[in-house]
Amino acid sequence: MDEQVDVIVLGMGPGGEEVAGQAAAAGLSVVGIEERLLGGECPYFACVPTKMMVRGADLGNVADALDGIMNANAQLTTFHQTRLPTLTSGEAGRA
Repeated sequence: MDEQVDVIVLGMGPGGEEVAGQAAAAGLSVVGIEERLLGGECPYFACVPTKMMVRGADLGNVADALDGIMNANAQLTTFHQTRLPTLTSGEAGRA
């Protein structure tokens, strides 16, 4: 195979992908060589899985906060249904 290329990128992690993309966008022919994982370790072991765990924890915190809000709303509804009529049924309620 006798094919000529303009750029050979060794290592197709995030940096290599960026270089290859920029070279290709500039009209150059590009060959990328990667020994292990295309995209580097980030999508498989580091950044992406970590972000997924952190996002899951964030969603759990949001769910806890919403649960607290729903409980507070239920308490306010109960107050409005039971106590508020007694507070407004006297002279102050006839104003």
